[in-house]
Amino acid sequence: MIELGSSLLPFEEFINTLKDFGKDKYHIHHPFHRLMVEGKLTPGQIRAWVVNRFYYQRILPMKDAAIISNCPFPEVRRIWIKRILNHDNYGIEMWIKLGEAVGLNREQIVEGNVLPAVRFAVDTYLNLCKHRSWIYGVATTLTELFAPQAIEERIVALKDKYPWIKPEGFEYFEWRLSQKGISEDFSGTINILKSHVKSPKDQMECIEALSFKLDLLWSLLDAVYYEYILKNDGKTPYD
Repeated sequence: MIELGSSLLPFEEFINTLKDFGKDKYHIHHPFHRLMVEGKLTPGQIRAWVVNRFYYQRILPMKDAAIISNCPFPEVRRIWIKRILNHDNYGIEMWIKLGEAVGLNREQIVEGNVLPAVRFAVDTYLNLCKHRSWIYGVATTLTELFAPQAIEERIVALKDKYPWIKPEGFEYFEWRLSQKGISEDFSGTINILKSHVKSPKDQMECIEALSFKLDLLWSLLDAVYYEYILKNDGKTPYD
């Protein structure tokens, strides 16, 4: 964990500190992600990842609603509600389309057999955003500092090394890389934090939030890696 002094860091320096803190902890370094981008996953393992990741995707609007409910500032709520609209209008459906493109049916995705460790980690994320401050909730999205690289690696690998995936499945990743995806979301986050993070305590809360979110994303892949790579000779229920 980063140790801050008693003085407020200038905002640019603070963001650079967060980048340095998270760059080696982001899940692009996880063995499961590396296997994916190297083209070494089986169709069943890809499907298992899609199903378990969907449990995370589907709570994002609820997480954002919790942040809004804790936030007293209408100007922040007006920015943040766009995340809910984006995911509820098309983001979640795009992920389902990815699942169908890799050979799953809608029921398998929506009612999928999610690993207990994934369920626990994601539910913890939602509960933290309900019960911690709204600044903490906003700061959990600072993993968007690193997300474009992960998505770029993922979409290139899935297109090039898994030719059996139907092309309509890439719509989610293309959306997230567009100006209306991560770029717009992250710009809103930065503007909010620049206006409302006013003390070393606020900055430490942001660091705690980012640290938790990095651990969450890593733990999701830990669960999938153990269950579907290390156990049962890599066999899955989706083979």
